[in-house]
Amino acid sequence: MNYKSFTSILFVVIFSVFTVQAQDVTSNRVQWHGFLTQGYFKTTDNSFFGNSENGSFDLTELGLSGSYRASENILLAGQVLSRNAGEMYDASPSVDFLLADIMLSSSETGKTGVRIGRTKNALGLYPDPHIEN
Repeated sequence: MNYKSFTSILFVVIFSVFTVQAQDVTSNRVQWHGFLTQGYFKTTDNSFFGNSENGSFDLTELGLSGSYRASENILLAGQVLSRNAGEMYDASPSVDFLLADIMLSSSETGKTGVRIGRTKNALGLYPDPHIEN
């Protein structure tokens, strides 16, 4: 699947999902969110996302995330991400995170629980702790 067709499909899915969310407003058990990011780089000394000496739009991200509250104590959540970033990423969709959040106890002073699944992003605000600078 090429980047253009994936972008078109994701666009249709995101807007279809908003319809699903609107149908489930009363129970509030299902939530869907999507985003699109377009970056622009212009630099003479750092071609991180391709040739950017004359400017480059070689960073695009599309994401679709959702969650399902299975019960009062169990939340299932995940996100699929497509990243086109120069020669580093080819816009192939991949699972960014997928987890189960289980609340074991809750009181007025706090909550105790456990998360199981893939929760770390290799790039972004929460970098992979195994990557050394």
